[in-house]
Amino acid sequence: MDFNLDNLNKQLNRRGFGSFVCNSKQEAVDYILQSFPIIGDMIVGMGNSLTLEALGIKEILTEKAFAVYSHTLESADDETKKALLA
Repeated sequence: MDFNLDNLNKQLNRRGFGSFVCNSKQEAVDYILQSFPIIGDMIVGMGNSLTLEALGIKEILTEKAFAVYSHTLESADDETKKALLA
């Protein structure tokens, strides 16, 4: 099976999913930060995402936001609750 990101992007958008193809890690980070601007007093909750982990988004957001909470398989119940309620 041929894997074509542009074709996948078109299919997702046609089905109502907002998607965007980035050609580099930095382009993806810039797109995320532009799409979700962080104001200093914001509290951010994140799910368990290998993509966001690979991009280093939590570390970047930690520098910009008041607090960042993640729900991961290893996170404590309190951390998970804070991530879900952020």
